[in-house]
Amino acid sequence: MLFALRRLGLCHIQSSYLSDGMYSEYEDYRYECCWRLGQWNQLSTENSKQLNYNKADSSSGLKSLITKGEYEKHHYISLKALHDLDFSSVERAVSRARKCAINSLTHASLECSKNLYLALSQLQTLQEIEDFASAWQSGEAINMEAVLDKWKKQDQLSLSEFQYMEPILAQRAVLLHNAMLMEKNDELRQRLAEHLAEIQLSTAKLARTEGWHHVGVRCLRMLSQIGRLSSVVEGRLKLEEAQLSWGRGDREVGRHILRSLLGELSLIFNETEENRLLYSYALTLYGNWMVETRSENSQVIVERYFIKALRILEGVKYNEESQLETYCSLARFVDAEYQQLMGILKSSAFESKQQFLTKATEEAERLLQQENRTRDENRKIQMCQKMSRIDEAEMKNREDEKNMYLKLALKYYLLSLEHGVQHSLQVFRLTSLWLENTVHEEVSRVLEQHLHRIPSYKFLPVVPQLVPRISNNLSDPFVRRLNTLLERCAVEHPHHALPVILALANSYRDQEVTGGLQKERKSELRVLGAKHIVQCLKAREEVRAILTQMEGVATALINLAYYEVQGKSKSYSIQRTLLKQLKGNELVLVPTLTIPVKSNCQYDDIVGIYKYVDTFCLVGGLNAPKKIGCVGTDGIERPQLIKGKDDLRQDAVMQQVFTILNTLLKNNKETQKRKLLIRTYKVVPLSQRSGVLEWCQNTEPMAAYLIGPNSAHCRYYPQDLTPQACRNAMLAVAGKSNEMKLKTYSDICRSFHPVFRYFFLENFPTPGVWFERRLAYIHSVATSSMIGYILGLGDRHTVNILVDKSTAEVIHIDFGIAFEQGHILPTPETVPFRLTRDMEDGMGVSGIEGIFRRCCEKTMSVLRQNQETILTILEVLLYDPLYAWTISPSKAYNIQERTHKTDLDYTDPEATAGEVNRMAERALVRLRQKLQGTEEGTATSVSGQVTRLLQQARDPGNLSRLYHGWHPYV
Repeated sequence: MLFALRRLGLCHIQSSYLSDGMYSEYEDYRYECCWRLGQWNQLSTENSKQLNYNKADSSSGLKSLITKGEYEKHHYISLKALHDLDFSSVERAVSRARKCAINSLTHASLECSKNLYLALSQLQTLQEIEDFASAWQSGEAINMEAVLDKWKKQDQLSLSEFQYMEPILAQRAVLLHNAMLMEKNDELRQRLAEHLAEIQLSTAKLARTEGWHHVGVRCLRMLSQIGRLSSVVEGRLKLEEAQLSWGRGDREVGRHILRSLLGELSLIFNETEENRLLYSYALTLYGNWMVETRSENSQVIVERYFIKALRILEGVKYNEESQLETYCSLARFVDAEYQQLMGILKSSAFESKQQFLTKATEEAERLLQQENRTRDENRKIQMCQKMSRIDEAEMKNREDEKNMYLKLALKYYLLSLEHGVQHSLQVFRLTSLWLENTVHEEVSRVLEQHLHRIPSYKFLPVVPQLVPRISNNLSDPFVRRLNTLLERCAVEHPHHALPVILALANSYRDQEVTGGLQKERKSELRVLGAKHIVQCLKAREEVRAILTQMEGVATALINLAYYEVQGKSKSYSIQRTLLKQLKGNELVLVPTLTIPVKSNCQYDDIVGIYKYVDTFCLVGGLNAPKKIGCVGTDGIERPQLIKGKDDLRQDAVMQQVFTILNTLLKNNKETQKRKLLIRTYKVVPLSQRSGVLEWCQNTEPMAAYLIGPNSAHCRYYPQDLTPQACRNAMLAVAGKSNEMKLKTYSDICRSFHPVFRYFFLENFPTPGVWFERRLAYIHSVATSSMIGYILGLGDRHTVNILVDKSTAEVIHIDFGIAFEQGHILPTPETVPFRLTRDMEDGMGVSGIEGIFRRCCEKTMSVLRQNQETILTILEVLLYDPLYAWTISPSKAYNIQERTHKTDLDYTDPEATAGEVNRMAERALVRLRQKLQGTEEGTATSVSGQVTRLLQQARDPGNLSRLYHGWHPYV
């Protein structure tokens, strides 16, 4: 009860409850209540001195005192002594409280850093008491300002959980409130009041964003009792109060408070710049609320709130944050209106109206050509002409409105990207609008004005999608603008942009290496355009040397990818000519390293290629990929996988998607706290059919541990069926009824026990590490399962899932089947992701319940909250002309049979524009349904959707119908 009251911030009720004859073991709650409420009569100063600060205390008495854990008592005494201006007692009380906190640290378990948070929070509060007491005792205003500045700087750091920050913030308010009441200097008292207001407002804002609304309400109530607040502080208080009401669900109250504030600010906003900033922010916020509730007309929202907010900010200093927020809100709103209009214009109802207009016009013209018309025919002509004019006017208005919203959306997305860094993912939506309207004159004019002002690093996430639109048709304004942008990216960020451009320019290098014939292709203009950009870049002094070395490395690696080995050996030597090409390329980043993007474009400290080792080995596989070591200029050898005869571009795009989704998961407090991320690795396409992959070190396929030679199944259950016997049994019933498949699958499960729990016992014998690694495994399986479902990833057999032997995280590889293409395989896939018995066995006795289910729900919740962002990103990727996400029947057969044609097929790497559009539209519809929680035509909650997916993934009926090579029994 006491804990609940404390968490709810109901200190008055808690104090009444404690004053009614509570036992001494609850004194820590009583002391905390007293300092929060400013009740300083709990202990008299004399009693506190006699009780705690007798200098005759023996060391043994001190030790017994500390072991009782009386931190709250000494913390209270220190604050009380400061209130009584007894600075010597403050010092002694803080010292004792610090010893209590340190004592708790010595007994804390170090297996989890969270065990240290409470003690560290306590030490921080004590340090702030010391600093504040020292400044107050000095009587110098400058010392007090230094302490308050120190607090501000500490607040700029990344904060831990709010429950550990709240006592620190509450204590600051108490300290300032006491100082303000006792300070005799009017000027300093006013300064303390301003700082107290700032702390209360910032605490209320932080509490609101963290979901602790009751703490925010308490802060605002305390602030309102200070009195003599400035008009700006009064306005900020009302603004925060409105947002708190809105966040708690009291939308009418919040809207009423904000509307009242707008009325007050409209009369005084010109008095100070602070008032103008506040008025602009309030207008933007109210506009966002109107958008959310659809309470006003679209044009009114744009003009009355968003545009007005921008006008008010004109000429105001330090307005970038407010401007940026308005730009983003306005861009999102007009973009939503544009998309809604596009939906109407593409709808069947609108098409029917167009057809009716055409027929009515034709009918009127036919009747007009008749010489002798009856009265009814004349009336019909008039009616048709009138209806035609109405329909034409409506369609023209729709078209004009669409163009207006398109222009506004582009303009404010561009301004948002130009002025801020918080909304960098908006570049995907900007790219989508640009590529949809390449011949639109208004779009071209807006881009001409703003595109060159945006820093090039903001376009790096979409470079892989912009490069396929390259052409050598330089008479096209779109091509010229695109080429200029890509050249700017390549010059300023060569290690991020050049490999993508070179991969397109080297598209036909595979045929040249293998001696194949180069055929006439639709992409010839694209490849020629890439080569043209490469030639232009060679003329640039800044990148000439890097580009030359990159070309040499790419050529050598493509040759190595197709190098035919003779005989069987553990390792093979590399040709000297290739070794020479691969040595001394210090300007080229090690291909499988990922370096952060630098806005200042300074990449002088990269790890370049020193050399490749003399030998390589084959790692198995249909296309004989080669594992080779690359030694960087830092002296570290990093293994890489060189692949030929395989298109790695789709794998590279999927890794790009994973990286963006990881960003969304990191931005959410719940998923970031649980470290819910999907493991990625670097994929660098070198040409159309070759590339380099990062070798995931210290990993093994799940198949190797579970069903390989000397597998865990054979070691722990030697009397069970062998993995091969299980597969043969599944193969034998492949063409039979579903009932027979289910019976065979059930028989296999009874004679084939799951063993993956032993992986953790074998690799992590220490209990603490074992628990941590199993938790990491559960988190990674949950995240990859939910993301895999949303993206429709298929072919998740045990060879395509690696497990890290250091961290126990799973790593998915080979993404040839995506966006639910697994449903059209010869043996269709019937489960949303892999959650077989062995996968569940590694989660411990609770299985999918508890941690796994909660992590699935948290991941799915973040994906659904960011559905518009995800759909925008995937829209750009799916409409990419280089990738055919659909699979041909022959490819589908080859995937399940694990075979490929022996010769290289260059005739079907890309899709026609029509195929791309049809596939993209179909995939986006299904993606939207998943992100909205629509399963089998029924809208579900997050927990309901997760429950349904877990049932489908574990359903024996679904598992029994899978392809035998998928190993559904493992």
